[in-house]
Amino acid sequence: MQCSRCAAENDAAASVCVSCGLSFSLRCPGCGGELPAAARFCPACGRPLTALPAPPAAVVTPPAEAARTPETTSLAERRQVTVLFSDVVNFTMQSDKQDAEDVRDRMDALW
Repeated sequence: MQCSRCAAENDAAASVCVSCGLSFSLRCPGCGGELPAAARFCPACGRPLTALPAPPAAVVTPPAEAARTPETTSLAERRQVTVLFSDVVNFTMQSDKQDAEDVRDRMDALW
């Protein structure tokens, strides 16, 4: 099995990566306890697990040093994010004609 964090090869029965320590097992989002493969409820806290995400896939990502470019000293990093998009009626048309700070102040008043 290949680790999704560091790409190290691990034994198929391993529960953590031998190189970086990434856990290969699913954990309860409530208590953090380890979950059996087909669990519908956490055996430690009883939380229902109907919406439990799939275990991490084995993805090969280059080491951080390989992500450096001559133009920058920062490191590239891949992260999974959730984005919420909200649309305000006529926002683009109105904001194109206004100063950025005025747009920000107007939007802050809505929240």
